[in-house]
Amino acid sequence: TAQLQGFREQFGTYGPTHSIWMSATLDPKFLDTPDFRQNNRNPNVLTLTETDEQSPVVKQRLGAVKTLRKLATTLSQRQDAKGKPLPAPKQEAAYAKALAAEVAEIHEPGTLTLIICNRVSRAQAVYQVLKKLIPETESITLIHSRFRLAERRIQNSKINEYRSGKSGILVTTQAVEAGVDISAKNLITELAPWSALVQRFGRCNRKGEYATAFVYWVDIPDLNWRGIAQPYTVEELKIAREQLEKLEDVGLNRIREMQIVTPEIEGLIPRKTDILELFDTSVDLAGHDIDVSRFIRNAEDLDVQVAWREWEGTVPPQTPEDAGYKGALQKEELCSVRVYRIKEFLEKVQGIAWVWDGEWTRAQSFYPGQRLLLHCSLGGYSAELGFTGNPKDKPAPVELEDNSLIEPDGDGRDPLSFSAQWESLQEHSIKTAQVMDELCQKLHGVWGQSPLPKTLLCRAAQWHDAGKAHEEFQKMLRWEQNPPVPTDQLWAKAPPRDRQKQYIWPHDRRGFRHELVSALMALQNNEDFLLAYLVVCHHGKVRMNIQPRPHEIKPQGKELYALGVHEGDCVSEVDLGGGVTIPSLQLTLKCMQLGADSWTERAYALLEQYGPFKLAFLEMLVRITDWRASTPTSTME
Repeated sequence: TAQLQGFREQFGTYGPTHSIWMSATLDPKFLDTPDFRQNNRNPNVLTLTETDEQSPVVKQRLGAVKTLRKLATTLSQRQDAKGKPLPAPKQEAAYAKALAAEVAEIHEPGTLTLIICNRVSRAQAVYQVLKKLIPETESITLIHSRFRLAERRIQNSKINEYRSGKSGILVTTQAVEAGVDISAKNLITELAPWSALVQRFGRCNRKGEYATAFVYWVDIPDLNWRGIAQPYTVEELKIAREQLEKLEDVGLNRIREMQIVTPEIEGLIPRKTDILELFDTSVDLAGHDIDVSRFIRNAEDLDVQVAWREWEGTVPPQTPEDAGYKGALQKEELCSVRVYRIKEFLEKVQGIAWVWDGEWTRAQSFYPGQRLLLHCSLGGYSAELGFTGNPKDKPAPVELEDNSLIEPDGDGRDPLSFSAQWESLQEHSIKTAQVMDELCQKLHGVWGQSPLPKTLLCRAAQWHDAGKAHEEFQKMLRWEQNPPVPTDQLWAKAPPRDRQKQYIWPHDRRGFRHELVSALMALQNNEDFLLAYLVVCHHGKVRMNIQPRPHEIKPQGKELYALGVHEGDCVSEVDLGGGVTIPSLQLTLKCMQLGADSWTERAYALLEQYGPFKLAFLEMLVRITDWRASTPTSTME
């Protein structure tokens, strides 16, 4: 984040931009990055003043006693009666049994006890043992990040009950470290990096409401044993253990002045060339998004999003006409799972994961950020425990309302082209240009200056849908409309269709993008390249490169084609209103070819000229004006 702020200052932005870092454990050296330090040698630091510390509330919180004790239970290798190491599942079960027994002795009925484990599987195991040890009169809750949103919403309501003073036992992971305002009388934590421990200590006697409160920690004697330190590093945990062994109290007054040596941050720090390369959001030849894992710490632990559904047959329902069709994967269904865990699970059950690529296809590889669909029969998920990887845990699919379904994204999806009523291309073009003019005026009033290329932006807004004059788009809007609409008018908007027909229609150019046609028309009419670029970006389907999609069918006799647009396509004359008329023309896709005048070369020259933040801001303005011009005034307000 420090690098990004440095880049914003180097490249420039429209309007002022600032960054504020808020943390209980921030090491200032983390902000000393190559592209941030040169302009920010003396950052402004805000902290408690002497007057603040005299406040009775602040005094009570700073002086809250949190007695530190070490548990007898350790997270260590366990052996059977013959002295042989137990298998991994039994190791975890034995640890959970020992820890839960100590927790049962520590917990005081009528108060909150918080247990924080470093791994989800250990938290699940401890929770299951506690359910057997603790009387049913006591509330026991499991919270971690490996639940579907549908179940997490239930968990959030339980956290709110604990915030309001409910007693019980809360078993959790790092998910509770930040942003969860709860206060336990007894807190049990596994050994963790010092910064994480400070956050965890903050969940014990948080407001100083208890005269005595306790923090118990679980040691990990052999940090080099079978990756037991993960997801942290051995060095981080060694430093934290050294501090814990010196302390008897971890109240704020005791720990806030401590100077702890912080290990170097892992992972690459993005530089100028990286940020420029990352601006290009084009997919690769296989249709995959750009891989950013090299810039993320613990990249091997990054997540995929997994959903479970039921369907008949071997392949998930593909189109709205298919029985059981549920559209795109909805956020309520998705559960975050480590990449390696989903690989292990699928190998164990010999199951298939499906990905959406214009249609459901088998996932051949797995990488962070993917959205995967599994059949419920494979198991691996429990509404009570979250993702378990256990085939015996058969989840029920999340119930989805048909009227709330989101259609799968794809090159042919264009929801803004369906509105309450028919709207001509000329009407929509004039309206969008007017909205852009109003928006630029408002920004000028906020900033007190006019750094924006207002004239070009208004013209881009008027040009953005010119490509809808293409015959393929007009056929799509008119398809199965009853009553039929006049063909002597070019249309930009049509009334919404039945969901089954809105994006599936019989033609040979699925994935057709009207904004690519708009951009080609602008180039052939010698408009500024920035205008053509902003026009092509306004749906996010095309940006720095114009290229066919992996599954696009090559038209006969045509070497150049992309996104349903073919070399030599004809577009009739278009009157966009306000004196802007585009003569009929024959489209050419020569800008796809290599060379100084290629689309890619000119787009990168534009990026060099404006910088990534200004160029993205201009893209956003065209997108916003299209949204506003496509929305009824009452709704927009």
